[in-house]
Amino acid sequence: SFRKLRSAEGAFELVQNFQKIGSQSNTNTSGNAAPSSTGSITQLISDRYNDILEQYSRELVNIKHLFDTYKQRPLLYKNYPPVAGAIAWARDLYLRAKRPIIRFKEHGGLLESSDGEIVKSQYLEFARTVDAYINDLFVDWETNIAVSAVDKLRQSVLKSINSNVTVTNNNKSDFVLPPPPYRVNFPYELKMIIKESKSLDKLGFHIPEGALNVTLQENKYQEIIRTLNAKLLEYDNILGSLQPIEKQLLKHQIDELNTTIKTGFYPLNWTSQRIQSYIDDLNQAIVRFNSIVTQVHKNSDMINEILTKISTTQLVVPSDFYSKQNVFT
Repeated sequence: SFRKLRSAEGAFELVQNFQKIGSQSNTNTSGNAAPSSTGSITQLISDRYNDILEQYSRELVNIKHLFDTYKQRPLLYKNYPPVAGAIAWARDLYLRAKRPIIRFKEHGGLLESSDGEIVKSQYLEFARTVDAYINDLFVDWETNIAVSAVDKLRQSVLKSINSNVTVTNNNKSDFVLPPPPYRVNFPYELKMIIKESKSLDKLGFHIPEGALNVTLQENKYQEIIRTLNAKLLEYDNILGSLQPIEKQLLKHQIDELNTTIKTGFYPLNWTSQRIQSYIDDLNQAIVRFNSIVTQVHKNSDMINEILTKISTTQLVVPSDFYSKQNVFT
């Protein structure tokens, strides 16, 4: 039944407790204990330690199988990004293999036996494999983000989400503004750099400077995204309130507003120091345009009210045609 224990670490704990009890019993009855009885208990405990090593060896095979099966697509923990999640998963498997070994070291000579040497060799081989896997993951990420961070930070601050827009060229002075609606263009890759950096930092890794600079500005980026998207939604609402004839009437003012919008596509990018200034300029441009639209709508309402009164005013009434005196005589 001892061999059926599912955990080598649990079995080790159990044998350790038996050994302590046996030692206390031998101490209390040292004057009367038979040498053969003491020797048989010692041999029995020694055999149990050998069983524990066999059980651990089987557990290690299972852990290695899990690692080999899922190392290309590891089972990520909730809210972990891909690289940090894979590293955390691999570390967890490694710790599952390491914990019993640490306990085994408490029992002097257990890992120095012939079976112990085999188990120790198997463990060290697995540990080196996991360590190389983790190192490769981090080095690949570190190498890729060095280029990716710079490239994505050079992308425009704004983008068009119009379904008819396919390519936006924001690197030329002759850039043509695409049709609305517009939203903040914060690249997904930068979001992942921030998420990976925070998770890897918690795991004890040294975050490269490029990724660290992006991560330290996370709050600033979030505020820019929130504020700019709010302004762009306001822009959508104002334009959406205009009738086609009103858009024609206000074409010049709309063009002026779009000139301000255009700066968010070119030359502004995420390395620019003028983003906050741009937000202020856009806010002022929207306020001015909204004021004009409000006045146009007010004037339009006044005109419509007058026209409605004219259309409902009776210039003549039936009685005018049935007067008692003929107006022509």
